[in-house]
Amino acid sequence: YAVRLRANGYRTAFGGKEHCQVYNYTDGKKQDFDRWFGFANGSGDGSYWMDQNTKASWWFEDDHWASLGDGVRNEHETYAQALLGQAFIKECVQQHSDKPFMLSLNFKAPHSPLSEFDPRYAGIYDGTEIDRSPNDGLTSALHLPPQAFCGRTAFKGGWNTTSADNYNTLIYGIDACVGMVRVDGAGIFNKENLRLVECMV
Repeated sequence: YAVRLRANGYRTAFGGKEHCQVYNYTDGKKQDFDRWFGFANGSGDGSYWMDQNTKASWWFEDDHWASLGDGVRNEHETYAQALLGQAFIKECVQQHSDKPFMLSLNFKAPHSPLSEFDPRYAGIYDGTEIDRSPNDGLTSALHLPPQAFCGRTAFKGGWNTTSADNYNTLIYGIDACVGMVRVDGAGIFNKENLRLVECMV
């Protein structure tokens, strides 16, 4: 899709996890995007910490990370994607205002380990009782076809207060960072010069 969008005048950027391996493809898919901070060439979810996501080239090129946010190299990936998303929007508005753009952010969260949430949001649910959903658990899924219990989609464990807090903290971090990108893009989304922002987990 990036190739087609660029052929039609779009600036394009991709960040985060991606699972579509392309073999024998020099530099992976990053050559198809104007800005690339994807974790790898289809090899999985990456890490929650940017020092381990060495394929996220725009983060590391010319120490770009040092000019973003608090200038932390080993930033949490969710927050790093928000900072790079903001930087891409700013670049488009200031240097390519005549072109539409497409920004795709693909967060690792809320994949395990659930304890690897952004420390900025630690304790956000302290003192909050998160009730277990009445349809949570294997017994509520017995009406589903057998395929639902195969491979990665199989039931993988139980609910507890700690896992619920951690899971929701990861989601909170995504919400906060999507909000950062939306606020940064406020006022530039219009029908005459369409912008696309896609955020996925």
